[in-house]
Amino acid sequence: MLTIPVKFNRVIDVTLLVGKMSSASYQHTLVQGDTGPRVLFRLLDSNGETLNVSGYEVNFYLKRTGEEGHVNAGHEACSGYDVENGEVVYDFVSGDLNTPGTYFGDVQIDMLNGRKETGYEVVRFLVRGSNQ
Repeated sequence: MLTIPVKFNRVIDVTLLVGKMSSASYQHTLVQGDTGPRVLFRLLDSNGETLNVSGYEVNFYLKRTGEEGHVNAGHEACSGYDVENGEVVYDFVSGDLNTPGTYFGDVQIDMLNGRKETGYEVVRFLVRGSNQ
């Protein structure tokens, strides 16, 4: 299981917690056609504290460089792993990683108050061709 921390900005009691914007992204190499490993996202606020996402909907939007639309359209939802400690899991399905290349992903939370927020760090995967 990959563990990838994803930071979010938060608005708490009218105080905007502004994170330090970075160009950092995470790159992991995967193999064409694989449907594993599971990806564990650890959601953090801009202070690095875990973000309790109980009751929130968390989605992962995956796009291959140079292509229109998301490769995982229709199955973006992450499942809860340890939601009180900001941990959710995304499981790849058949078709997500069919083509070698660079993929970029965003994690987005839909909050109980109807607001949406996307983590500002991009998750990056390099999908290499299969040797099978």
